[in-house]
Amino acid sequence: MKQASIIFLLLQLLFRLKREEAAFIKNGFMLCGLFFAVGCYQYSQLQSSSLVLPLKGSHLSLEQVEDAYTLAYDTQFDDGFVIGVGFEYRGEPTGRSYILWVHKGDEVWLRVWGTSRQKESYIILDRHFSSLEYAFQIGESLVKTPSPYGYEEQMREKEILEGMTERKLAEFLGITIKEYRSGRSRSRSRSRSRRTAKNREENLKKYNILLKETNNPRPFKVEILAEGLGTPWGMVFLNTKELLWTEREGAIKKIYIPTGQITRITGGPEVYSNGQGGLLDVALHPNFQRNKYIYFTYSLQQQRKSSTALARGRLEGNRITNLRTLFTAEPFATNSLHFGSRLAFDRNGFLFMTVGERKDMAQAQNLNSHLGKLLRLTDEGRSASGNPFTNTEGAKPEIWTLGHRNAQGLFIHPETQELYLQEHGPKGGDEINLIKKGANYGWPVITYGQDHSGNQIGEGTHKEGMEQPLKYWTPSIAPGGLLIYSGKKFPEWRGDFFSGALALRHLNRLRINNKRVVSEEELLSSFNFRFRQVIEDPQGFIYVSVDRGMILKISPL
Repeated sequence: MKQASIIFLLLQLLFRLKREEAAFIKNGFMLCGLFFAVGCYQYSQLQSSSLVLPLKGSHLSLEQVEDAYTLAYDTQFDDGFVIGVGFEYRGEPTGRSYILWVHKGDEVWLRVWGTSRQKESYIILDRHFSSLEYAFQIGESLVKTPSPYGYEEQMREKEILEGMTERKLAEFLGITIKEYRSGRSRSRSRSRSRRTAKNREENLKKYNILLKETNNPRPFKVEILAEGLGTPWGMVFLNTKELLWTEREGAIKKIYIPTGQITRITGGPEVYSNGQGGLLDVALHPNFQRNKYIYFTYSLQQQRKSSTALARGRLEGNRITNLRTLFTAEPFATNSLHFGSRLAFDRNGFLFMTVGERKDMAQAQNLNSHLGKLLRLTDEGRSASGNPFTNTEGAKPEIWTLGHRNAQGLFIHPETQELYLQEHGPKGGDEINLIKKGANYGWPVITYGQDHSGNQIGEGTHKEGMEQPLKYWTPSIAPGGLLIYSGKKFPEWRGDFFSGALALRHLNRLRINNKRVVSEEELLSSFNFRFRQVIEDPQGFIYVSVDRGMILKISPL
């Protein structure tokens, strides 16, 4: 009865919002606010908190909601779900704090950001708690007006509703459903916590230790190659038996596939692991077997600002030696978003590197900035000869193309040597682009996406002098790595484009003929994993990394 009253009150408040917030309602934000409000009300039965007033923040401007959404969606909490987002006002629109409560695994994460009047952001608090009640109490003491805004896409609604069921909440808190309904919570013992974690792990292994997909025209199986990792971001084969990968948190590891032995590689770059930043892609020099050069992209921090950098070292056994930074993108930014970054060597030995626009859209069209660009470098990290803007006054000589948002996929076609780039759109408008020297790919002037608030970005979808994508996705799949398959294990897939889908949680396969997409397939969607990178080994087996800390191997049946 009380819940019905709360919902009725919320609906009344929704219809009384200001006219300028109508777009907010139309685009589903308030629907998700309703979901979170009900969830927060249920939580309030277990503790006394002002979160039972979830619409106190409903007077937020669209800009403020966009800021909060970005912080909620673009952080390391990708495999958790948002409980609530709160705000603290300090008299100025640019002087405020944000708070985020997230369920992740068996813990509640509490993160608090501050923004100065100069729009510089910094983390006030970033820690996890075993007690949901304690996390709420600490968070509420830091932020005065909590508001349960979080993810807004339709694809998150199912996740939110499932996450808010009584059974899952009771299991998380270590109480029975009866106790949950009566509002009496108790602390979960350590032994019960360990038992719950063990059962969850066993259930996971039963589910995905070996998937046999027999309904596909090309039957295949999926096996776990490695698990219990950080966030595997970049992968590369050292030889036919050893796979090396980076983890966004900063680790470099390799596995000897015949035995499954995992070894940590020391001597890597010191990274700024925060938000979307950390240790990113990895690539081998074309003459790696001779010179042992290995390249990394990563985020670094200087004086509370950060950027995307390129480093090179020698891989000698299980250690990287002679590591040095070859290139750092300019300008630096104060946020922890949109670093990019992927690497690809062409057959002439030039290195292509993507850099995100760091959530500053205008940078993508600014030739005096590396942000929002595809760069072409020598193997020493310098501007390559023949770059299109070398003689353009004020332009960065490393730029090959411009108008990109946040490219995390880059691949050279094994037969045609054409370069393809894959990038994240905003709300919709993810793209695969065929790269042409000196071309402008439009962001943010043209896009098939829209702002997270629902407002239009730029001038539309077409403009003279700006390229059209080979493929775009609306709604967004949030594409990670890109592979154009050329192996012998799956001859039916040869030439197909594979993309990791982070948001819509599948491995995407495109069949492309004459530069047109003729078919599309979603693979492995039953796992509900965030698929990040996809590569093939010298034999033609396919390997994918997922943000749950796993690397999977796909083999034909």
